[in-house]
Amino acid sequence: MKYAFTLIELMIVVVILGVVATFLIPNFSNTRERAADTEVATMLQSIKSAEKMYRMRNDSDRYVACTNTTLCEGQLGLDLQGDGLWNYSVTTTMSGTLFEAKAKRLTTPSRTWIVNESSEPEKCTSC
Repeated sequence: MKYAFTLIELMIVVVILGVVATFLIPNFSNTRERAADTEVATMLQSIKSAEKMYRMRNDSDRYVACTNTTLCEGQLGLDLQGDGLWNYSVTTTMSGTLFEAKAKRLTTPSRTWIVNESSEPEKCTSC
């Protein structure tokens, strides 16, 4: 005698898979967002270190400013492309003795991270 799955059994399996997927998909999305946040925090820390090295290498008291990712890469000698989701920029005071680096997310959900010469990278809630 041949044994086969009935239509009811197949429908139950499909429903169970749907329930499991309902729990896994949001967790996967949250994991991707946390990974993107970790990446941008690491990149901003690299910018902070590169700014300090720039001052030491050029025997200067000024930080360097850059308006987009490509300029920041060239002026600071960094590879900031990563996953391409962020635009990096660095602004300095008129005297050049203070800086603030920003990373703005180019895709949804949009958010901004900042770091300066004396802080750790953090999400900017007022940007």
